[in-house]
Amino acid sequence: MRSSTQRGLLGVVIVATTIALTGCAPGISPTTPTPSESASTSSTAIPLPTVTTRPVASAFPCAQPTPTGALPTPDELENYRAVIVSANTQPMSTHACETVTVIFSGSECCGPLDRDNALVQWGDWLGMKSDWNFSPDPALVAEWRTHAYAQYVPEGALIAVSDSGGVMTSVIFDGNVITGLFVATLEEMTF
Repeated sequence: MRSSTQRGLLGVVIVATTIALTGCAPGISPTTPTPSESASTSSTAIPLPTVTTRPVASAFPCAQPTPTGALPTPDELENYRAVIVSANTQPMSTHACETVTVIFSGSECCGPLDRDNALVQWGDWLGMKSDWNFSPDPALVAEWRTHAYAQYVPEGALIAVSDSGGVMTSVIFDGNVITGLFVATLEEMTF
């Protein structure tokens, strides 16, 4: 019996020594889970920073002027709709970046232009169109976002479609500043 008592005591000593040594091991403590345990059993997560100033990063960021809001206001959007209908782009000049990217799809025009030149070019194009619809089918816009011109119809862009003309245009923002103007035929949007 003596040998089984000795074995029992030896087992207790081994377990106690193991616990004591584990507590002294660098980086491991009885109260700190190992990396594999933390990944699978931790109930607290490190919070990720939240974006509060700009919900959608613009493909055409603006250096000057700096955006003062996360999005254009409803009144500003209404004014931009009126600009598209009238083709008078002057009211947009105070809300546009110093450099505006203008893209007329299917042509070599235009790229980054100074604000005034960009608005004149776009206004001339708008003057040849009519019957603008500012509520395009969401499924159609979602499809456009899977094709080659997706960067020109991002979330938050003002999109207008002229069904009789078979064309569309979009106003792209960096925060509340106009940074891009895009035009295309409806057919080109499916390429």
